[in-house]
This record gives sequence, C-alpha cells and structure tokens, in this order.
Amino acid sequence: MQEIPRDWNHRVFGSMMKEKLMVALKDLRVTQGIEVGDPQKIVWQCLLEFMTKNYLIILNWPHGVSPPGPGFEYKKLKGDPLRKLVVPYLRRKLGAMYDGPSDDDEEQDSLDGVPEIEIRPWNQDVIKMSESPNLKGEVPLIKAADGVVLHKVSDDLSWQKKTHEGEDTRHKG
Repeated sequence: MQEIPRDWNHRVFGSMMKEKLMVALKDLRVTQGIEVGDPQKIVWQCLLEFMTKNYLIILNWPHGVSPPGPGFEYKKLKGDPLRKLVVPYLRRKLGAMYDGPSDDDEEQDSLDGVPEIEIRPWNQDVIKMSESPNLKGEVPLIKAADGVVLHKVSDDLSWQKKTHEGEDTRHKG
C-alpha cells in the first residue's frame, strides 16, 4: 500500500526539524562552547522552551502556517501548509531528483518563492539581550521570511510561568 503524501510529508517534517536542530546545536557547541540539549527528546508543544534554553531561532517560517508554540501539533497540519514547510527542504536535498507528490504545475509554482526554514543559534548580541530580565521576553524565537516575529521568548508558557512566579515572590518581600 502506498503512503499518502500528507503522511509522508509529516514524517519528512519531523526528520527535517530534528536534522536542522542538531546542526544548529552542534554549531552552538563548537563556535560558542555552549552545552546544549538533545533534539531527539523534543516535545513539539515545548519547542519554544527548548529553543530558549538552547539559544536558537527558526527563520523563514511560511506565512499562513501556524508556527510551533502552545497547542502546535504538526501531525494536524493539512496539505498546503505542510508542503510549504517541506518542499523547499526536499528540493534542496534531492535537487533534480525531487518530483513533488503533485502533478499540478500551478500548485508547484505556488511554492517556488517559499524559502527553506532555517534554525540558527542566536548571535552574541541576542545572547547578551537574553541575559537582561527586562529584554529576554522580547528575544525572537520564530520569524517569517519577511522578518515578522511570529513567536518570542515571552510566548513560551514555561517562561510566562517562571516570570509570574518571580513576580509573586518579589511582591511578597
């Protein structure tokens, strides 16, 4: 029985993200000497927390695709949003061998301008910014291709909880 394209794309997305996370984490460890987490143990709903702890940012997240964060379940992504996430990656990896799961040229053309998602370590300025309690919440974690910030540290539920608990203890003084 042949696997349907959506299921195949879900598997590609999971593998692609883990590959990109491992490359970015290795880069962070090698270039900045920062010990990092294990991307094999990621719970997708906790991706923002993982990225904050490991000084990472996702770039080029496609518009029209809900970004990882609270409630994110990539297995619930439907055809077009899922293709926006995986087709640029597959085109780069497979080159001329890539033949998308669609015979619809118009659909393929609609993906031509979609850049590949990137995961990169924060630069030194952002790491310094993250060390300031007043600025840390503003550090971007997911950006669209046009630079729009889709999620920042303050969108992470664990960060919100820690910040709220910190405020509670400060006010009891």
